[in-house]
Amino acid sequence: VYIDFIKEINPLWSVTFGLRYDYFDLLQTHDFAPRFSTGYQVSNNLSFNAAAGIYYQSPDLVFITGDPGNKDVLKSLRSDHFILGMEYLITDATLFSVELYRKNYHDYPVPSDTALDHITMANAGANYGSVTTGAGVSEGFGNATGIELLLQKKSIKDFYGLVSYSYS
Repeated sequence: VYIDFIKEINPLWSVTFGLRYDYFDLLQTHDFAPRFSTGYQVSNNLSFNAAAGIYYQSPDLVFITGDPGNKDVLKSLRSDHFILGMEYLITDATLFSVELYRKNYHDYPVPSDTALDHITMANAGANYGSVTTGAGVSEGFGNATGIELLLQKKSIKDFYGLVSYSYS
């Protein structure tokens, strides 16, 4: 469930407050995730924005079923997002945007075996197959900081294009 409240402070400035609720039956988790964003229209072509929010995701089934006890100890993965951005409308159909972001990750599944505690189970897709089985705990953490550049050509005469580059 997601609800939001949008407030226009004035014709150039708006703020949005949101709240998402997720329930995952297998782990019996109830997650409330508040979110906030704001945008300021400097001109017809230029705007600035900022956003912050908490996001949750259920662990992959392979982590939960890797050990019978995992169902009782694993939590939803949490990520705190912080974003600053700028959008520039080059033409009516061409948009350029830049976003700086920071993401802080919490409660990632890691093996409960302390000899393997430096490996997060989130890396299972990178051929760490043996790490995905066994007892786990939600104690992994990390972060990502970066920039994303986007050039978007809106649909005109059946032509649409998008080029994106991210560096983290």
